[in-house]
Amino acid sequence: MHLPSPHFQFGPLPPLEDARVLLGSQPQAARDIARRFALPGTPGFAQALALAGEAAYRLGDHAAALTDLTRAMTAFQDGSDPLRQGQTLLSIGRVLRDRGDHSGAASALEQALALATRHHLRRLEGDVRNALAPVYHQTGSTGRALKELHLSLDIRRDLADPAAQASTMNNLGALYTDLGDYARALDYHLSALRLLDPSGPDRTAARCRANVGRLYMLLGQPQAGEPHYREALKAFQALGDLHGEAMMTANLSETLTRLGDAPAALHFAQRALAAAEQFGFVQIRTLALTALGEVHVVLGDAPAAQVAFEQALGAARTEHDTDAQIQALLDLAGVHGSLGRPDLAAAEYDEALTVALCSGRKPAQLRVLERRAAFDAQQGQHAAAYAHLTTARELDGQIRSEQNERQLRNVELQYELDLARQKAEVDRALKDAALIAQADAEAQVQDRTRELERLALYDALTGLPNRVLFRDRLTVTLAQAASISGQVAVGVLDLDRFKNINDTLGHTAGDELLASVAARLCEVLPASTTVARMGGDEFLLIVPGAGHADLEQTAWLVTSAFTAPFVLHGQTVVVRPSLGFAVSPDHACEPDGLLRRADLAMYEAKRDRLEFAVFRDALEPAPSSTLTLEAALHGALARQELELHYQPLFRTSDRVMIAKEALLRWRHPELGLISPAQFIPLAEESGLIVAIGTWVLQQACRQAATWPGVRVAVNISARQFSRPDFLAVVERALACSGLEPARLEIELTESMLMRSPDAAAELLRSLKALGIRIAIDDFGTGYSSLAYLKRFPLDTLKVDQSFVRDIAQASQDTAIVTTIIHMAHALGLEVTGEGVETEEQWAFLRDHACDSVQGYLLGRPAPE
Repeated sequence: MHLPSPHFQFGPLPPLEDARVLLGSQPQAARDIARRFALPGTPGFAQALALAGEAAYRLGDHAAALTDLTRAMTAFQDGSDPLRQGQTLLSIGRVLRDRGDHSGAASALEQALALATRHHLRRLEGDVRNALAPVYHQTGSTGRALKELHLSLDIRRDLADPAAQASTMNNLGALYTDLGDYARALDYHLSALRLLDPSGPDRTAARCRANVGRLYMLLGQPQAGEPHYREALKAFQALGDLHGEAMMTANLSETLTRLGDAPAALHFAQRALAAAEQFGFVQIRTLALTALGEVHVVLGDAPAAQVAFEQALGAARTEHDTDAQIQALLDLAGVHGSLGRPDLAAAEYDEALTVALCSGRKPAQLRVLERRAAFDAQQGQHAAAYAHLTTARELDGQIRSEQNERQLRNVELQYELDLARQKAEVDRALKDAALIAQADAEAQVQDRTRELERLALYDALTGLPNRVLFRDRLTVTLAQAASISGQVAVGVLDLDRFKNINDTLGHTAGDELLASVAARLCEVLPASTTVARMGGDEFLLIVPGAGHADLEQTAWLVTSAFTAPFVLHGQTVVVRPSLGFAVSPDHACEPDGLLRRADLAMYEAKRDRLEFAVFRDALEPAPSSTLTLEAALHGALARQELELHYQPLFRTSDRVMIAKEALLRWRHPELGLISPAQFIPLAEESGLIVAIGTWVLQQACRQAATWPGVRVAVNISARQFSRPDFLAVVERALACSGLEPARLEIELTESMLMRSPDAAAELLRSLKALGIRIAIDDFGTGYSSLAYLKRFPLDTLKVDQSFVRDIAQASQDTAIVTTIIHMAHALGLEVTGEGVETEEQWAFLRDHACDSVQGYLLGRPAPE
């Protein structure tokens, strides 16, 4: 494999334009030149960064490409050069697309398209539409993808750019290959090759050759595909495209294996694997390991094949690549069958079928069932083989029916596109209107999806990142800083006397103040600083690269945002902030620790009326009280200091009580009633939560057995749920109390289920078999994935009180709660609203068909 020299030498410093010339044929040389110009403060800094990023992308170094392009985009934000700005957005979109981030790619490319159309940049518009099409196709909007490609092709024909036309035709060929229209796909690929200059290496030509090779492999003609793969390999080598070269090497190994040339196939598989491991090409590593295993199978070396397939399976699991997992499991089952290990083979067939069923991909399920039936027949298990074949036959019928429907839709779609193109020859404007009308419905769905994603990540009032996005950004920033031994400062900002403003001027004025503070902070702080809203009047900051010496400057910038008074509803208001900082790694290395310590520093600044405060060890609460509390907790259960309080749940429609939730309390003989927030974490850390949780379950069941027809809900800890005897503990509690299983509801959190989804699903099915109800507590604060949770046998989602708090005020939470209720009902789940404290909140939940409510409005926790 041809690798670029790490010591590329230049003579006199060449101008940046030389790098542009070299970009197509020598991307490594272009990158080296561009990096020498990418110095802050020098002329052409942004252009050099963008060029270095594009060269890194062509070399397959996506991480470096994204870093350089993002920095360039920041420099282009002034709007003085819309062409460069659009080209950089286009490059960012391509990188994100190849990394599998289709949502991010669509956002970047649609911004680039808006710039191109607004400034009438026709060439850029053609490039962007060509790049957008694969993104739309991957997200299921094939109609929009075809529309974008045909518009791109029309623009590029008008510009008389044959190389650009070939690129669009290549994408059209790849799309029709996925649709199963191989004849049309081959026609587009060959037409693209005829448009290209055959005299030298060309990236589009290489991709066309690769796509033609793939097409012939799908048609079962490896002898026709091999020369195209070899031509593509030569081109990628000449271009210095390491990613493309490694991919073609792996594809050639698979092709040569099918052609019976095992030695050559082994050589190419080993080359592909070496390149994938050297350059971190994760998907290619999985492909190369699979190809290597297939070669060993042909060579009769079953142990070596087993090792390769096991490594491929591990890589596929790491990348959550469902297709690769299924293929690796089938390959392993075949090897174990040949080695006389039918028990292992059967287990791998079962796992492959489970993965295929969870993915919902019927062709994969059919392939596994057919292989399993053949295996059963070889083992003499004819009844099992017949059962699997019967299931496979039914599934095959469904697949054929769906294929026929899909082909019919494709024919109809193609007819509409052809008709639109014919009309375009007469009236281009009429064709554009028809195409736009065709995509309107899909565009509305896409827009609605993006709006919901925005609501989930950004604060509706200020437009700042919310607590979820802030935590994600902080996690990434800390990881980046740790890799270079850098520092990160986290700030917590609180507005002094904000409650007085709300009480005197009203909540509308308070909201106006929060929005103004957010705008001023974003204006005075550098773009590299993340400003987020945690909730209420609390704002958060991430300052990358800031150590102790930089905090005074950051604090001065923050304070400057409050120098001028605010005018709210005609009233002049002076607002003062309290600001606290913590620095990683000095004070903590993880997000929760940093936020907690920055919060302690903020409270010191508020208490002592300081401009800002930095965390120091003296602010940390004394550990002795925690140790004393933990020691006392060890004997609390034996001394009968623990007790249960019960908070009622009411049917929303008529306020009839339907259940009570058991809540643990600790009545200490000296300290009085201790908050669960203080002792539950101690019980979790020490392991006492298992014994305490068992006692809670037994007591709650015993108490509920005395109630007439009312359920009891019991919270289960992660440690309890993960224990192998948990099911037996529940059965014992029911048997000893005499409580009917249907009157017991177990409350879990999303994170508990996601730690080991398969094991959790199996345990929940066992609980459901007893008749016990299952609820997800605090829904919305964890994974919040209804699509993923539908695999679990659940009854109820309890919406966290943080979302209920502001639902009556047309807030961001209103849309989130409404969406959760509608989607939960569509999945057959009930919904409980937690933390209902006002009549307005209850009325909102009633009007939106929330099934039940819980909160201080209707009932506080109390002992029985």
